[in-house]
Amino acid sequence: MSFMAKLSFNHSGVMLVIVFSPEGDIYLVISCFS
Repeated sequence: MSFMAKLSFNHSGVMLVIVFSPEGDIYLVISCFS
């Protein structure tokens, strides 16, 4: 299964992950690090 993922980090410790699956689904995950 192939997919494209984009990871973005900012200075406040928030990780934004956007995953595009071949079926056209988009997964958005936001994680906060304390």
